[in-house]
Amino acid sequence: MQSIDEVDANISLLEKGNIPKYLKERLGKKTRRLIVQDWCIGCGKCVKTCKHGGIEIVEGKARAVTDKCIFCGYCAAVCPEFCIKVI
Repeated sequence: MQSIDEVDANISLLEKGNIPKYLKERLGKKTRRLIVQDWCIGCGKCVKTCKHGGIEIVEGKARAVTDKCIFCGYCAAVCPEFCIKVI
């Protein structure tokens, strides 16, 4: 989570089971991107984790598939080198 809106959305989801429409709209307007650091070892764990086909290994390094990545961060959670970040 990188903003108060993201914290509020997660709290609402846990407490009430939904995210208010105004929060969804504000969060939907936020531009996100996936960053893979230079020290990526290309192990492929991120690729296996992504159910959307949003990341691939190219020339031995992970790379976002821009039209498929939903910026969920699950790939970052499994990276043994901590080189993937969603910002």
